[in-house]
Amino acid sequence: MSHAWRRWIVLAAALIVQGCLGTLYSWSVLATQLQGAYGFSARQTSIVFGIAVFTFTIAVMFTGRLQDRIGPRLLATLSGIFLGAAYLIASAAYGSYAVLFVAAGPVQGLAIACGYVCAIATSVKWFPRHKGLVAGLAAAGYGGGAIVTTPLLKALFAHGWQVMPVMRLMGVVFIVLVTGCGLLMVAPPAAAGRHHATVRYRAVLRDAFFWRLVVAFFCATMGGLLIIPNLERIGLSFGLSETVAAGSVVALAIGNSSGRVLWGFVYDRLGGQRSIALSLGAIASSLFLFRDSGGSGVLFLCAAAFAGFCYGGCFALYAPRIAEVYGTQNLGAVYGLLLLSHGASGPVGAHINGLLLEATGSFRPGLLAAATVVTAGFVFYMATMPRRAVKPAAE
Repeated sequence: MSHAWRRWIVLAAALIVQGCLGTLYSWSVLATQLQGAYGFSARQTSIVFGIAVFTFTIAVMFTGRLQDRIGPRLLATLSGIFLGAAYLIASAAYGSYAVLFVAAGPVQGLAIACGYVCAIATSVKWFPRHKGLVAGLAAAGYGGGAIVTTPLLKALFAHGWQVMPVMRLMGVVFIVLVTGCGLLMVAPPAAAGRHHATVRYRAVLRDAFFWRLVVAFFCATMGGLLIIPNLERIGLSFGLSETVAAGSVVALAIGNSSGRVLWGFVYDRLGGQRSIALSLGAIASSLFLFRDSGGSGVLFLCAAAFAGFCYGGCFALYAPRIAEVYGTQNLGAVYGLLLLSHGASGPVGAHINGLLLEATGSFRPGLLAAATVVTAGFVFYMATMPRRAVKPAAE
């Protein structure tokens, strides 16, 4: 098979893998059914989501480095096995929160950690001249998974399906799709002979440039992780209909997916320095808009889409920036390390929002707090911008 055809097959496989992994963004739909059928609280189902994100961001630090060493095929295949097992085990939980917690939390998070970094890193290696756009496309698959799964899940539930059989079906589909596409994930010939990363974690952790990205990524992702697991509840708390609240999940997913592609395009045109700064400003403005969008269903849907669009940029901009500075051979390792800040921002944001929600009975103070954090991140990023361009790594 020619090099030109193979890279498009790898990119298509990466998009499918990411779409299946991105089903996590449909969790609020499953959570509503679990709460109604088995009496789980909103807090319990939110914790499952948070643990899945936390496990993903911890595990990806190791899977990213492992991917750089052994290549993507084995890890991507394991991702399909773990993801399918997560939903098959969860489908046997019924009233057991412990079973649901372990399967849909840590096991699902491990599955995402195995597959996500393989899809991003391998796609970028096949298209070195278009790092931003290709990273955005690969990330868009992850953000766009909910665009497909949310209406499908809604249709199944509307036709009388129960949540556990639905999760069982999801498990079977994921094993077939992700495992099959994982077998197609291979590094390009030029990179196949140099899987080993050339940068050490100790050196990265002493690099001021890396910590600048950590602060920016932490602040940027907090708002999205506050909104995503609570989106339907936020809409209902704003006095909107169930139809609008459910539609906002799809609106956010569409914005998230398209944002990852378009922000990748922005990266290739403006470069990493300016595109990340622009992204931080856009995220802050989206959170302020979302906070004040409860008066109209149309405005709420637009705000959800815009918030998703801005949040999606987080996963299109930082990976190519790392590849540019540290080299594509180190992308899995360094990006996996950066994603720890993403894992930290979720629990911190959820804790702050939980305290404010209990104190005020409203999501608005939490959204305002998140917007303030992102604004602070923007100010920090601009204040610490180096006067000279960072020298790209030699490939």
